[in-house]
Amino acid sequence: MNYSDQEIARQLLRSQARFLWFDKQPVPGTGPGTLDEALWKPLLSAEGRAAPETALEKTGLLGRDEHGTVRATVAGLLFCSHTPEEWLPNACITATHYRGTDRASGQLDTQTIRGPLNRQIAEAVAFAVRNMRVGAYKDPARMDVRGDRQCRGSPRLFDARQPGSPVHVRRPGRNPVARRLGQQSDDR
Repeated sequence: MNYSDQEIARQLLRSQARFLWFDKQPVPGTGPGTLDEALWKPLLSAEGRAAPETALEKTGLLGRDEHGTVRATVAGLLFCSHTPEEWLPNACITATHYRGTDRASGQLDTQTIRGPLNRQIAEAVAFAVRNMRVGAYKDPARMDVRGDRQCRGSPRLFDARQPGSPVHVRRPGRNPVARRLGQQSDDR
């Protein structure tokens, strides 16, 4: 069977597709117009803005499929689309704060976070900060001996979900909470 040069090139591209990094894979049904200019324009230099399609290909936000058609890549959709889940159904974060240590204990808060990846990360961090329920105290009467030095009052942290279960933090030096408050620690 005789194959044309184009058919051989297409077969070669198809066989190499499995070796592409996931984020560089072109997404079917997309194109340069799929990416939001307000999100990709700040990423390009002045030179890149003169020929944006070429610059977006060089940055990996656009790529060519096996037919040579310019498509948005997975990375392009994640960073430069307000709705990446339209093409990548799992391109969102579902954040959940449970009452206890397992899912059966019930939910205290939940949020589905969508949008460009940088916004998703910022909102996920905000969710985590909003739902932190950790208290701490220091027991200055307790003494830990490590090697040739003594550490007074190693802090014990208690998870609010498990009252009374200590998590020992073994970090010599200034107490990070005291550092924020501008106080000295006795953890030396």
